[in-house]
Amino acid sequence: MTICQTQLLGTLLGMVLSPAPGHAVVSILAAPGPGSAVSPRLHGDPSDVLYVIWKCAQDPESGQICFTRSPDRGQSWPQDVQWFDRKSPGGSRSSSPRVNSDGHGHVYAVWWTKHGNGNKDVLARTSRDFGASFGPP
Repeated sequence: MTICQTQLLGTLLGMVLSPAPGHAVVSILAAPGPGSAVSPRLHGDPSDVLYVIWKCAQDPESGQICFTRSPDRGQSWPQDVQWFDRKSPGGSRSSSPRVNSDGHGHVYAVWWTKHGNGNKDVLARTSRDFGASFGPP
């Protein structure tokens, strides 16, 4: 399943399963594989912005966290994707991404990273502009 297919499926499921407009949180699991999106998470906030976060896996041993957003409840998605942990040390891999928001422009992304030496960190990034930009981890 491609990233675009995953996003589209998540958007459609969010619209169908949403108990009330703007309050949908849908988890969708994609099949792992080379160049796949693993464990994508879709979150819709009360301001009609949809957020998608996932693990970008080039192979079973890698993983970086990717993020995108739709400012119009899934009607359009940007072509570019934000990479949250692209500068992780070699041998590190990230997983278990989650995203949430408060409906007032604050978006919170969290995930864990396992380093080559076995140490693990929980990392988070915060946006104050509806996910257009994020501060450092």
